[in-house]
Amino acid sequence: MARGFAIIRTKRITNINGAFNHNLRVSKEFSKHADHTKTDDNLILYDKFNFGLGGGNFEGRIDEHIKENNIFVKKGTNIKCMEFVLTASPEFFKTATDKEKLAWRKNQIDFLKEEFGKSLIHIVEHNDEKTKHIQAIILTDKTKLHKYKNQKGEFFKEKTTLSPGDYNPDYLRKLQDRYAEKNQKFGLVRGLRNSKATHRTLKDFYNAVEIAMSKDYSNAVRNKISSVLKADENMFGYIKTEKVIELLTPFLNDTLKKLKAVKTKLNFNTADI
Repeated sequence: MARGFAIIRTKRITNINGAFNHNLRVSKEFSKHADHTKTDDNLILYDKFNFGLGGGNFEGRIDEHIKENNIFVKKGTNIKCMEFVLTASPEFFKTATDKEKLAWRKNQIDFLKEEFGKSLIHIVEHNDEKTKHIQAIILTDKTKLHKYKNQKGEFFKEKTTLSPGDYNPDYLRKLQDRYAEKNQKFGLVRGLRNSKATHRTLKDFYNAVEIAMSKDYSNAVRNKISSVLKADENMFGYIKTEKVIELLTPFLNDTLKKLKAVKTKLNFNTADI
């Protein structure tokens, strides 16, 4: 029986220092949606350049690595790193034992090392947000055989290049397949293939929630209730309590069912990351 979805998401990093400042909780400014009373529960699981918990010029250290290892950067390439978020549906973590959570953590680290090897830069587990998740940053370097010619003939030579374009939709679909297979031991399944649903960033989600929560719906509620009750008022403008309950129950029941459906959908398809 499925216990939820195995979820892996990715994005290109345009601000490396900002990404690390968020992941390492350098200050509350970079993680305003985290519960800072639980930030000490976060864990660094891999740290190639020994960044530790302090701030700093993370991009500068990555640039040094690129230079030291003769990694070629094509003209116009400004994406040096990708970020991957690994998690599962909230209900999995609610029912998983401590032993299962430890096994899940190890499984994610193994998957990242298998997939990205020497390109893996950093892994952190966040336990200070609603749903446990892992955030990993990798370098977009790829080593490929390049053909060249000279007077002696054709030859092949390995060349390492930053190649963010390799992380295309086809690659990511196959990555989803491999990730789901890696996590099926926990009863987690893959999401729908070729879904037309669009992924919105967590920032977009929080902004939408804040806008919704800041609105006052009092008039809309009052008008709805008035329209339901108006027809049953007597000539003096009164209506019996039992009649009010009878009229409003279908309306409130429908509203609560829709709210429950939305919450269930969010639990299945989102992680607060």
